[in-house]
Order: sequence, then structure tokens, then C-alpha cells
Amino acid sequence: VSMILRGGVKVTMAGTERIARAGSIVHIPANAVHVFEILGDETEILDVYCLDQSAEELRKSYPD
Repeated sequence: VSMILRGGVKVTMAGTERIARAGSIVHIPANAVHVFEILGDETEILDVYCLDQSAEELRKSYPD
């Protein structure tokens, strides 16, 4: 989940483009390919992630 705190973004996901502005909440399904294009210098986004595996298992996917 991403909450747009200030500014705006263009979100592209599953072949669809949408504009999300301050106050918008964007849900990104697990494993969905997506792109956020920042629309202004003052844009701030809060991202919240939910993992389906332990942090230790996740670290194995990202070698040092």
C-alpha cells in the first residue's frame, strides 16, 4: 500500500495508468509489476509492505 502524502504520481499497473494525488491510497497486489512516475518535486509517498515470509528468508533473495 502506498499513500501519497504530497504532490502526485502516475501509477502504471496491469496496462492501466492512473494519477494519484495527495490523500490517495494505492493498493499494489503481491508480485504485481508496477511503475510510479513522480509528477512534482514536492511529492512524498509513504509505503507499507506486508511480507509473506520471514525477514531471514527474504534476505536470502538479496545477496550482499
